[in-house]
Amino acid sequence: MTNNHVIEGADEVKVAFGEPRRELKATIIGRDPKADVAVIKIAATDLAPATLGDSDMLEIGDVVLAIGNPFGIGQSVTRGIVSALSRGGLGIETYEDFIQTDAAINPGNSGGALLDVEGRLIGLNTAILSRSGGFNGVGFAIPINQVRTIAEQLVKTGRVDRAFLGVQTQSLDAEISAMLKLTKVRSSLMCSPIPPLKKPVSKAATSSPKSTPRRSATRVICSLQSRASSPVPKPKWNTYGTVNPPP
Repeated sequence: MTNNHVIEGADEVKVAFGEPRRELKATIIGRDPKADVAVIKIAATDLAPATLGDSDMLEIGDVVLAIGNPFGIGQSVTRGIVSALSRGGLGIETYEDFIQTDAAINPGNSGGALLDVEGRLIGLNTAILSRSGGFNGVGFAIPINQVRTIAEQLVKTGRVDRAFLGVQTQSLDAEISAMLKLTKVRSSLMCSPIPPLKKPVSKAATSSPKSTPRRSATRVICSLQSRASSPVPKPKWNTYGTVNPPP
């Protein structure tokens, strides 16, 4: 398993590992550009498989290790902690639910393993937030539970199928609450319907009563099954730098 942006557009893919360096030609099994995950296969029988952990069990402050080949200097291991969980809204991928870590991730680390202290694979190093293009203490990894789900679908069917709710959500802040004349709204989400794809219709369908357009309106959700809704996470540091996926 690796990142899609690592192999995207490549004429040939090789996997290098070990000391002395060993290279094997890889075959691309499947890619999911929307989540930046890809599955490749190499012909080898003497490799030790990685032990997959459970990324849902991670907690902020857990110690993690990032493995990669930063700047092409050779296999390296860096140490850090889980800085945050479920980071999204960064504009890196279509689907984002990142583990944030301060373990050093640099160009060349993409697709490398993020391990827990027991050596279990809990993430796929993917991107950094940086002004200069180098590591500034904010790195992101795709949780292994998400990667595993995608990889299983790619191996089985060659594609990834996802459910589509048909709405987009936005946190309800004080400014929007005032505009909508809402009071005492502490934690809410705004849901707006996503317009369906336009399809050509016949004249008969146009004149039918069933073709009457439905009203589309934004709704404010204050609770769901008696539980208060949580605001959509929004990075506060986006204005201080640019989000760059390392090559």
